[in-house]
Amino acid sequence: EIVPCTFQFDTEATKILIPGLFEFSRATFPGFQMLPNTDKWLLIRNYQKVFQGIDSELRTLRSFGKGSNNLFGSYTTYIKGDHVDYFFSDCPDTRVIDIIRTMHRWLEDNVPKMKKQIHRIDPSEEELLAMIGIALWSVENLEASDELLTLAARYRTEIMAELVAHYRQTIGQERGASRLGVLLCLLQEFRRVITSMHPVYEIYRILDIFDDDSILYK
Repeated sequence: EIVPCTFQFDTEATKILIPGLFEFSRATFPGFQMLPNTDKWLLIRNYQKVFQGIDSELRTLRSFGKGSNNLFGSYTTYIKGDHVDYFFSDCPDTRVIDIIRTMHRWLEDNVPKMKKQIHRIDPSEEELLAMIGIALWSVENLEASDELLTLAARYRTEIMAELVAHYRQTIGQERGASRLGVLLCLLQEFRRVITSMHPVYEIYRILDIFDDDSILYK
């Protein structure tokens, strides 16, 4: 049974997800292990919420089918606008009404638009997996080392080459090139939606839901 997500569920799921992303990155991309720890953390911090969004959509499609407005909060919980009050039921006793209002507004402003775009594009499982890989190595806006920038460019090129080869065998090279462009735009939209959460997290910190050392905030 998939139950509504709560603040503590989200916190504990993040604690599990972060080392999982380190292991995924090390096992899938051997060059990751050769990076200094500062570069590894830079990648994972930049990646965690984007991965969670793409992975959530992949599992939503598998579990609920196309057209669902559910959003996985963790691997066994989901988030919906009408369950926002329940999400904060186990958070510190602060200004919960203000917090609920902020979260509900963010969900209403972003999730339906994102879902509509995803359902229109209808990415396959192979395409979503490719997006997961490309997202890890999307470091253009980070203050990254030359070593990391070079490695990231190499892996992005390799992943896109494999996706183009997949298209060549399935829908043809011309349609595949167009499809690749659409997917990259969708990935940018994922990142835009995730970035729009940053002011919300700052509000949570001001309202004492997060402190500077909270793992979700960091």
